[in-house]
Amino acid sequence: TLTLSAPAFSTRSKSSKEAMPPPTVRGMKISPATAFRMSVKSGTTTVPSDVQIKLLPGAQVTVEQGAKLDIQGALYGYGEGCATYSDGLTKWQDGKLGRGYPYTSAYTSTHRLSSVKPDYTDTTPAKLNVGGTVDVASGGILAAGVYGLDGGKLVVDGSASLSGSIQEDNSDSDKKTRFTATLTAKLADLQADGSYVTKDVTAGKTYTCTGGVWA
Repeated sequence: TLTLSAPAFSTRSKSSKEAMPPPTVRGMKISPATAFRMSVKSGTTTVPSDVQIKLLPGAQVTVEQGAKLDIQGALYGYGEGCATYSDGLTKWQDGKLGRGYPYTSAYTSTHRLSSVKPDYTDTTPAKLNVGGTVDVASGGILAAGVYGLDGGKLVVDGSASLSGSIQEDNSDSDKKTRFTATLTAKLADLQADGSYVTKDVTAGKTYTCTGGVWA
């Protein structure tokens, strides 16, 4: 079961002819950040072999205790120490249109409820939080930062890939350009001061988290 952790609200596309139901909670505000937080709460959720998922800065997927995420396709994420860039760039960016990230103005016109300032920026690490089990299958790709909760387990098949490159938009209003981000899987170990130190993931190994540290 994959759950999107966001407040209840009603929307429709501009092309829809169906009437929108009245809001259920008056005065509620929607934070763009909530749309970036998803949880696998129970059972097994599979990323199929023909699906690629990308976690932008600030995004989080949490696999809760007793749940499993089976990666047969690809999961990329801009975690701590996970990315290098072409064209002399030092961080991910959302093109050159000067809109900022996240682009909160879009939420004003999309949702019936007002938005609030998000709690992430273009440098906030994306996180795959593991309290249950993440299984990277043969042929699967994991190229993201993996953060552990007590008892969390990461199982990596010997034929899984732990890095990959994707092209990102870097366009301005006049021409379309791209940059390449090369992403690598990293385990994030929690330190006493609350910071993280990352280390490489090895194919064919199983990792278990205790006290925020992977072994």
